[in-house]
Amino acid sequence: MDNTSDANKPVSTAQQTALNLKADLASPALTGTPTAPTASSGTNNTQIATTAFVKSQAYLTGYTESDPEVGANTTNFLSKWNGSALISSTISDDGTSVKINYTSPTSDRLYVNGNATISGSLTVLDKLFVDTIVNRTVTNISVSGGIIPDTGSPQSLRELGTNTNRWNNLYLSGQITIGGGSPGLGKYLTSDANGLASWTTLTIPADAVTSVFGRTGAVIGASGDYTAGQITNVAAGNISSTNLQAAINELDSEKESSYTPGTTAQYYRGDKTWQNLNAAVT
Repeated sequence: MDNTSDANKPVSTAQQTALNLKADLASPALTGTPTAPTASSGTNNTQIATTAFVKSQAYLTGYTESDPEVGANTTNFLSKWNGSALISSTISDDGTSVKINYTSPTSDRLYVNGNATISGSLTVLDKLFVDTIVNRTVTNISVSGGIIPDTGSPQSLRELGTNTNRWNNLYLSGQITIGGGSPGLGKYLTSDANGLASWTTLTIPADAVTSVFGRTGAVIGASGDYTAGQITNVAAGNISSTNLQAAINELDSEKESSYTPGTTAQYYRGDKTWQNLNAAVT
């Protein structure tokens, strides 16, 4: 058959069956478990990468990260994009509270460690815990519960303003409780020259009046409480007495004595006598 061209040479059935089992060189569809030489770690070319090569590169294979980290932060911390990569942030959310610049556990729903600027209104539906509000302009804080100092802070920081940076006005619709300055039952509030208030005990003299004419409480004067002899008088004019009753008696003693009345034809002269009226002269 040497005189037959290669393309026309006959192929046996067995040979054709064996040829059909071979893979194509272009885009072969392999079956079974094909193998290939494993390249050394770090190889970077177009050769086939076996599963052994992939695992030697320490790539994740079948592993799910349950707690991804960014930077040095750990569980519950949020990441942020700096324009080119994800980096760690100072915000964390553990499902109970959101913390900013704070890492210790807390039961507060929002905890900000540092200064916070609020340009709008702040509404607090429960209590507002305050370490220090000093030298700041605060407008429209609505608190339905109370403003309470954080007991974990030093006593010197539990304040609203200071002696040099004071709040101008404080408007309250309810009651105010002042726990400083030694409060106590029956005490009243006084101030020193710097405006520092303290509670003072009301001193009642030993001979203090406890009742007036048998009446106690808010006593209102009544008729018959005093006689004229109990009322003092200031000496004035021709009256020298300083007792009201004595002054009345003095006036009574100086009045004109009684006299016998005259007739209609008489007049009372300066010498205190009645004289007959001369009708012809008048």
